[in-house]
Amino acid sequence: MSFVQCGATLPTDRAFAVVGVNGGRANTYNPCLPDQLAYAEALHGGTNQPVAQVYLNTGDPGNTVGDWPSPNQLGAYGSTSTPAGTCEFAAGTSGPGANSPGCAYIYGYDMVAGIVTPSGSVEGAAPHFARVTGRSLGSQPVWLDVETENSWQKDRAMNVADLQGVVDAVRAAAGSADPVTVGIYSTAYQWDRITGTPIGDAAGNLTGPAWVAGASTAVDAQLTCALASSFTGGRVALVQWVGAGFDENLSCTG
Repeated sequence: MSFVQCGATLPTDRAFAVVGVNGGRANTYNPCLPDQLAYAEALHGGTNQPVAQVYLNTGDPGNTVGDWPSPNQLGAYGSTSTPAGTCEFAAGTSGPGANSPGCAYIYGYDMVAGIVTPSGSVEGAAPHFARVTGRSLGSQPVWLDVETENSWQKDRAMNVADLQGVVDAVRAAAGSADPVTVGIYSTAYQWDRITGTPIGDAAGNLTGPAWVAGASTAVDAQLTCALASSFTGGRVALVQWVGAGFDENLSCTG
């Protein structure tokens, strides 16, 4: 569930729910997040799923947007050097950084961790989540919503770098030595269009569990659960199909 269900009558005959943190885009937020998260926790029906799960919208619009890294806006990441390469800036300018994997990594990281500028700060998903729920983002499994309807670049290496930045920021927000589960919500077609398939770095940032969308029925979802691996190369954890008023999801672990 997400901002779309704000004010809606929610079902009670479910075993678990996954709650959207954002308001459809990475830099907007779900105004009903605290209430929906409390609903998800009260709903939990003893399955093998964690009590609470959340998902984040993702995207990589490139250096035409105002929150792209610039010399005066490195954000919470705070460096031009990234695992995806250096974020380069044109000498003597205050304009946006290059349209490069390094700058895309910082953009993805700061969508979660926040943007810090000389004139103030822009709240990222992690500080927003902590402020409205009183807990850290990463204290529960986090799914990354990777869909073609959001803005992405044609160069898939930049999209991969952006998503790696998101994952690293979620893990940093967890504040624990235990790695938080970070999975991918997508379809095989969309994942390939955005990133290539399979994809992942040496740390396994993008080869975790998959929440697979696009099943046609509950029976189709069961068949998808039985697959040996998903579009990420990782295990199939959840499968989604469109139900009566809500997206229905089957847990592949019970």
